[in-house]
Amino acid sequence: MAIQTSVLRHTSIPCPLCGSILTVRTSRQLTEVLREEYVDCSNHLCPGRFKVSREIVASLFEGSYDHGLKLPQSLRKQALAPTPAPDPNQLQLPGLDPEPPPDLSCYGSPPGRQARAT
Repeated sequence: MAIQTSVLRHTSIPCPLCGSILTVRTSRQLTEVLREEYVDCSNHLCPGRFKVSREIVASLFEGSYDHGLKLPQSLRKQALAPTPAPDPNQLQLPGLDPEPPPDLSCYGSPPGRQARAT
């Protein structure tokens, strides 16, 4: 894949130091979904210079367009998707179920803390 670069465009990202808009000085496409940008703060009194990574992490649409790019669904769509029934052939290993935390009241309160009145 050829590395594409672009110069001098504004982003919608505010400077974490002063709140002004960041300006992209240079950028390059690292993968199909990852772009690296070097940005400067547009406020000339601010010393802000940063390296930014922009990444496409999930698809928000359901469609038949297939370009060979495999992205996961958004977390919301994953949460709303029906969960498959558990496989009856799946082994259940002992000790992997969450257990309640142990009762440590017999040790008293940590140094520097007073015990709570119950």
